[in-house]
Amino acid sequence: MLPARFRSRFFSLLDKFLSSTHLPTYLVAAFAKRLAAMSIHAPPDVSLTLIVFIRNLLIRHATISCLVNRPGQAEVARDPYLFDESELIKTAALESSLWEVQVRRRP
Repeated sequence: MLPARFRSRFFSLLDKFLSSTHLPTYLVAAFAKRLAAMSIHAPPDVSLTLIVFIRNLLIRHATISCLVNRPGQAEVARDPYLFDESELIKTAALESSLWEVQVRRRP
């Protein structure tokens, strides 16, 4: 994970880069999905920051709201997202869901 001294700068720059409304939907969805995956393994303070950041992405880019409340999102074993794909357009992020955020919730 990011060292604490660079964390705020990283999120500040990431927020600036992803604030454009002219970004393709697949790109924003792929970033939201990767940040959600990072939140599972991150320490609690970083995880909270990541979840708030994802929420802001969902508010700013309404086109990725399909990642929330997707039918069958509880089926983690069949997640179509390709984490190892380097080209974001080929990751199938829009066919996936943000189940990682649901995992972080307390019962």
